[in-house]
Amino acid sequence: MHPAVGTLLETLHKKKIPTVLIKNGQNLNPIISKQILKSCQGVRISLDAHDETLYNQTHGVNADSWNKVLNNVKELISIRKESGLVEENCTIGFGYLTGEQTTYGMVDATKLARNMEVDYIQFRPFHFSNKDVTKFLLNCEKYETEKFHVYSSNQKYTQLNLFQRNYLICHGAWFYTVIDARADMYLCCHHVGNPNALIGSLHNSSWSELLTSKHRHEKICSFDVSGCLPLCRLDSHNRMLDSIKTSNEIPEVDLGKFISKHAHFL
Repeated sequence: MHPAVGTLLETLHKKKIPTVLIKNGQNLNPIISKQILKSCQGVRISLDAHDETLYNQTHGVNADSWNKVLNNVKELISIRKESGLVEENCTIGFGYLTGEQTTYGMVDATKLARNMEVDYIQFRPFHFSNKDVTKFLLNCEKYETEKFHVYSSNQKYTQLNLFQRNYLICHGAWFYTVIDARADMYLCCHHVGNPNALIGSLHNSSWSELLTSKHRHEKICSFDVSGCLPLCRLDSHNRMLDSIKTSNEIPEVDLGKFISKHAHFL
């Protein structure tokens, strides 16, 4: 939506800053698609549906918007082929949020994704949804090929019913910030708009000044995490860092259980 998004992507690419783009796909066009493929390691389209009816429920838009997104993604894939690029240059995938309303469409969405020749579909639950999707995921995984993958946020599906926050501070906030469309910086994406999580504005200070400011330090140390979403974006970071802090030991982790490609957002 930002008129200078192409320039932004090009600048990040020139500065060798790894970039992954998450979009709804409505405003893709050939110019932006070419810039994405040139500058980004991957792009994930938030589809959350398998047809226009469910898309209306999850995104609140009509069938024309659904068809536009699908056509835009087809064009993106076509441009990647014509440019001689492959998955290793820039992955293209669908995101799908699961819950009571959307679970029934998971298999059909997987078929759609594979037929459109995207590289993957990734499932994760709506916040606060404890819908069991195990059997649906197993059916979806049957459609995997060497070139098409089915991913899921397994830690969220297995821990949501048993969730209990065992840390008192958001340790992950030391490594993570979010800048919104107004150029305001917040501790976390889940708290954009929350004055208690506001660090400052890029209109008044540079990014580096905000990162090293006393104000940011005070915000992180005083922020009440008891009201945060269960299994939020930084929950796994916080559990790991809190364990290291309290026991001074690094927990053993089976790296085979984790997705290496774009692990920071898949």
